[in-house]
Amino acid sequence: MTSPDLVPALLPEGLELQRTVLNAALEYENVAPGLEVKHFSRHANGVIWAAIQEAVARGLAPASPIVQQILRDRGHLDAVGAGYLAELSRDGVLVRRTALTSVADMIRATFRERELKTLVLRYAEHPGAVDLDQLERDIAALRIAAGVGVRA
Repeated sequence: MTSPDLVPALLPEGLELQRTVLNAALEYENVAPGLEVKHFSRHANGVIWAAIQEAVARGLAPASPIVQQILRDRGHLDAVGAGYLAELSRDGVLVRRTALTSVADMIRATFRERELKTLVLRYAEHPGAVDLDQLERDIAALRIAAGVGVRA
C-alpha cells in the first residue's frame, strides 16, 4: 500500500516551468500557448493562470497590476498572496516565443506524467479491486490526451 505521505513526492510538478510561463505573462505580457488551468500542479499557479487568461480574453494586457485586480475582484488575491504574485512578476528572464512554446509543451508533458502516475498509484492502492475495463478506458484517455496512438 502506498503511503499518502509519499504520493506528493512521487508526482512531478514542474514548478520552475510554471513560474517561467507565469513570469513571461506577468512581467513581459508574453502568454504561453495551449495551457489550461489543469496543467498547473499548484492551485495558486492555476488561479493566477486563470486570471491571465481572463485578462487576455477581455483584450487586456496580462500585466501584474491587471491580473492582481482580476484576482482581487474574484476574491482570490488573499488565497494566492499578493507577495507571491509580486515575486512572480519580477526578476524574470525574457523568454523568446519559441522557447515559451517549448516550456508550455514541457508543462503539458509533466501534467500527463502526473496524471499517469496518479492513475498507477490509485490502482496500486487496491490491486484486487481493479476493474480492467475501467483501466483500459483510463489508459485510452491518457493516450488520447498525450496524442499517442491516435489516428487521423
